Amino acid sequence: MKLGRRFFLWIGAQCLSGAAFAAGGTIFIDPPPEQAFTLSIGPTLWMFPSYPGGRARQSVLFPGIDFYAANGLFASTDNGIGWNLSTRNDLQAGLRLWAQLGRKVGDSSRLAGTDDIGPRLEKGGFFNFAPYEFLMLQSSIRYGSGLRGDGLLAELAATTGLPLGERGTLALSLGSTWANQAYRQSYFGLTEAQAERSNRAPWTMRSGQQDTNLGIGGEYRLDPDWRLSGQWIHAHLLGDAARSPVVESASQSTLSLSLWRRFR
Repeated sequence: MKLGRRFFLWIGAQCLSGAAFAAGGTIFIDPPPEQAFTLSIGPTLWMFPSYPGGRARQSVLFPGIDFYAANGLFASTDNGIGWNLSTRNDLQAGLRLWAQLGRKVGDSSRLAGTDDIGPRLEKGGFFNFAPYEFLMLQSSIRYGSGLRGDGLLAELAATTGLPLGERGTLALSLGSTWANQAYRQSYFGLTEAQAERSNRAPWTMRSGQQDTNLGIGGEYRLDPDWRLSGQWIHAHLLGDAARSPVVESASQSTLSLSLWRRFR
C-alpha cells in the first residue's frame, strides 16, 4: 500500500508528540488547517520518572489541549506553544516554547547534597523533513533547562508508521539526544560543594551524547469527533550519565494516554 507524506505528518502529530522528561524532544505537528483553526480537548495522563535518572515514577492527570491555526501557530500540551513557518506537507520548521520539569533533592536519597532545580521554560526550534513516503526525519534543539537555565539539548530521530485497519494507526521512532555540559552537570554531576555535603567524590560531566531512545505511538478513532491516542518512549542513558552517582536507573521510560474530543 502506498502511503503519502501527509499521512506521516498526521500520524506523528497524533501518536508521537514530544515528551521532555527523558527523551522525545523532537515533535510532529499537523500541517496548517484549511479552516481558521482546529481545536481538540480531553483528559491526558502522563507517567514519567520522578527525576532524570530516577527509578520511581510520577503520574499526572490534567486537561489536554490541541490547537492549530491556519497561520501555523499552535498551542498543545503535547508540543508546547510554537509556530510552524512551513506550509509544505513534507516539511515542518519553526520555533516553540516548552515547559521542562525540575528536580527536588527529596526525590531520592541519591540526590542528597545536590540543589533543587526549578521548572524551566525552554526555547527551541524544530525541523522535520520527509525525503520518502515511508520515512520522516526529525530534529530539534532546546535551550533553557538546568540549574542556571543554560542547558542545551539537541535531538535527531527518524519515524515510520502504518495504518491499523480503517481507524487505527501505529508509529515507530528511533532517536538520540546530545546535551551540553550545563545540562549534564546540573542533572547528573556533583560539584565539589555538593560532593562534600553528601560525603561523596565529585562527578564532573562533559558535553556529550546523553541517550538513545525508542518511541512507539498509536491512535484509534472512535468516531469523527472522538479519538484515543498514546505514546511510550524508552530512553537509555549513555556514558558518564548512566554511571552517575545520582542515577538510580539508566533506563528511562515515559507514557502518555489521551482521550480527545474535537470541537472544530
